[in-house]
Amino acid sequence: MFAKSFNHKYLLNYKFVNEKMANVDVFFVDLTELKKVYSIEVIIGVGGDRIAISDDGKYLVTALYEKKFFVYELKSNKMNQFKTNKNIDNVEIINQQIYIFFSNGKVSIYDLNGNLIETKASIDYVKIDLYGDHYLINDEIVKIHKNIKPLKNSFFYKMLIWDEKIIVSELDGRLACYNMNGQMVWEYLSKDNNARFYEIAYFKRKNVIAIEVHYIKQQEKILLLDAAFGNVMENKDINAKGIIFLPGCECYVDDQLNVCNIM
Repeated sequence: MFAKSFNHKYLLNYKFVNEKMANVDVFFVDLTELKKVYSIEVIIGVGGDRIAISDDGKYLVTALYEKKFFVYELKSNKMNQFKTNKNIDNVEIINQQIYIFFSNGKVSIYDLNGNLIETKASIDYVKIDLYGDHYLINDEIVKIHKNIKPLKNSFFYKMLIWDEKIIVSELDGRLACYNMNGQMVWEYLSKDNNARFYEIAYFKRKNVIAIEVHYIKQQEKILLLDAAFGNVMENKDINAKGIIFLPGCECYVDDQLNVCNIM
């Protein structure tokens, strides 16, 4: 399983030992290669995205669903534990601050010493980084705009925001691009209603939207769409059980830690 820093400079590859422990390898992303800088065993709950690394690669944050999060100082291997009042769904580090997303839809922001800074409604905190990544808690019920709604009997699965546009994917194999006024710019419909869009990324230099597509009875693929019109540029098989896009390096990393060019 993968996670990446907000600035895409650090990559986490982690495997669960049991339901509350995982082994984590930390890599520095150096253009077309990965350089391992740390290996560590951490406390982390299964489910959600309960792991994050700081932009400088010095701090790792993990969480359990049961109202606890942990801050690891990687160089010293020091760990501090903190308690919350609500169950935790996800964690993120943005601009050297810890964002804790709770199961009730709220988000609390802490400094790296575990001091609470503020608590807000999660809708106030759409994560937008240099490459269009986002974060929304409970995205199946959150509406970015009153005109941006999933089709009947479906719900939003993944979302991407870039260049004043919003792309949403749904569990029925639909991908749609909207402008910030809620008007649809283009739409892509998979021929397979069971298609799941696991990862979505925007590669600025190529003006391409890249999507990792999972099928129930087919090999996983990478779908490349023209960002302006949604036209299919490439639809290629991948021999991997999971990938993570790194737009800053114009590449992706597969589950064998191979660094592959996007085009």
